[in-house]
Amino acid sequence: MEKIVVSAPLNNNFSPIFGRPVIENSMKGYMYILECANRKYYVGSAQDLKTRLRQHQDGEGANFTKKFLPVRLVYFEEYEHVEQAFIGEKQVQGWSRQKKEALMYGAENDLHDLSICNNKTNSKYKPPD
Repeated sequence: MEKIVVSAPLNNNFSPIFGRPVIENSMKGYMYILECANRKYYVGSAQDLKTRLRQHQDGEGANFTKKFLPVRLVYFEEYEHVEQAFIGEKQVQGWSRQKKEALMYGAENDLHDLSICNNKTNSKYKPPD
């Protein structure tokens, strides 16, 4: 499975609707992350990323995003098949904000460390018998 990754800087006025970045819809599927007006992230997948972004901006996207407009594309990956994009979407949806940001900033080396459970109920914190 080959994927193409494009990460947008989080500190600019990134606007995919007005041409940055140029999104070609020649591939079959995209997994994307939007930052909503409330600064929370929304993870989705689509076959046509430009159309889907326009739907989100017009309030025709997901119930979550239409409550917190405008939205800003901060990351996307392009896949050969939309099914692969959907699998990527479901995986990233379960990630913490910190782990999503590591992905967006291209810090792939940090993803494993951010996957380690630090919950005090984890078995690694239980005293030995």
